Amino acid sequence: MLQLIYVLTIVFAALVYLMWQLNRLIKELRKTIDALTDLIKSANKLKKQLKKFLKRKK
Repeated sequence: MLQLIYVLTIVFAALVYLMWQLNRLIKELRKTIDALTDLIKSANKLKKQLKKFLKRKK
């Protein structure tokens, strides 16, 4: 019976650790997605400016 308690404790600790790591990964992914979103917005602004510049040049 005592071995079962040990095994369940180790399994529970492993699950808590995995959840913690998953939470950290999700936070990093959110940061990455936010950075990519900002990059896309900046690229779209530059694209609009370039179109305006090319129209003026003609």
